Amino acid sequence: MNKNNLVVIIVLNHNKKEDLLECLESVYKQDYKEYEVIVVDNASTDNSIEAVGTEYPATHLIKNKINLGAGPGRNTGWYFVEKKFDYKYLLFLDDDVIIENNFITKLVALFTNNPQVGIACGKAYTDHKLITIMSAGIRANLFSGSIYDIGSGKNDKGQFDNSGYVDACGSFGMMIQRELFSKLRGFDENYSPYGWEDVALCLNAKKHGYYTYYLSEAVLIHKGTKLGRKPNPLYERNKIKNYIYLLKSNTNSFQKITCAVCLPFRALWLALKLIFNGNAGIVLEHFKGLFMGINNIRLSIKSNK
Repeated sequence: MNKNNLVVIIVLNHNKKEDLLECLESVYKQDYKEYEVIVVDNASTDNSIEAVGTEYPATHLIKNKINLGAGPGRNTGWYFVEKKFDYKYLLFLDDDVIIENNFITKLVALFTNNPQVGIACGKAYTDHKLITIMSAGIRANLFSGSIYDIGSGKNDKGQFDNSGYVDACGSFGMMIQRELFSKLRGFDENYSPYGWEDVALCLNAKKHGYYTYYLSEAVLIHKGTKLGRKPNPLYERNKIKNYIYLLKSNTNSFQKITCAVCLPFRALWLALKLIFNGNAGIVLEHFKGLFMGINNIRLSIKSNK
């Protein structure tokens, strides 16, 4: 094995044993053979680790005693990898992701031919039918505060076949250079337990001179998409809390002003949409997240004085 091209795949799992096994099946079918697989289990109670140990004994297993959340959970895998392997790339996958057989090959070739690319992602669909787009990368407008998955919910008619630079990509299926991830010191654990840690990573990478790229030929399925599902109150609350932190940490003074002007209108539109769709309770969770985010900023400013 050529260690100079080793890809270490870190799969984060929490109580999704069947999805995890399907994910690993796709991983071990890759035509790219220079890889190691780590499963980081966030305190599952469904015997996920035991099942992986039986079905895929070559997998390295880390079982956290508590659910650390997304960023800290993935960082746990990275700490383990740094001590054990001489590698070049990290591939982060969620437990409910399935990657096509040439997924890793496509992304490694992209990095090899484009050294300015630090992070890359592929075209994500919502299910095996490969019709509905889950994400074709992420756009982040730091003047309006608009951050969204490109193509989310749209039927793929070839309009997302053009690869190119994007502002960010989701950590459910993200490859990153080892050198860059070390410079960034992993995922920012202030985005705990989950929400926007992947966008923050990509924005931070750009500050270091690296870019994020969407490669349409690299195909994956993310079954965990929130499209069409009833919003989870805890998830929505944390997303808003971390969204406030994201804007605070990645905008200049002028952008903070423009965001402050735009956000009330965007918040009103979102609230009306939630109420119309029968999710009025989520509006309250968003307000809770907003106040949590503002309070965290206040405490941070106070502690720095």
